Amino acid sequence: PLVGMASSGTGGGYWLVSANGSVTSFGGVRSYGSAGDLDIGTDVAGIAATPTGKGYWIATTAGRVLAFGDAPYLGSPSELGEGSADLIVGIRASRHTYGYWTCSSKGRIRAFGDVYFLGHAPPGAMVDPVVAFAALPAT
Repeated sequence: PLVGMASSGTGGGYWLVSANGSVTSFGGVRSYGSAGDLDIGTDVAGIAATPTGKGYWIATTAGRVLAFGDAPYLGSPSELGEGSADLIVGIRASRHTYGYWTCSSKGRIRAFGDVYFLGHAPPGAMVDPVVAFAALPAT
């Protein structure tokens, strides 16, 4: 199944990513690689484009972030000791700088690169699991 979509930011196209990590490009964007060719050992949670539209990050539910094209690797929740019960549900990138946020099913936000951490849900505050999140357009 499809789990994410990222726009190039220039209006020239977009990418879709499936749970197995396969990336399909549409419009005037090209594919910069796919996690579908890698043994990632978990499902993909989402995809986020770089500000140039010449690369993207893919996040897995286990908290691993993979970089493709001009996307620099900036870190992963899995490197911070996130528990396996706290699955990553998505990734969002800044439209203006090189950075991204990830969000877990418990509402925990992590910031990587040059984006700001603005807070997350306090432990135990979420009654139901988070399934998606969004960043403000000005970010």
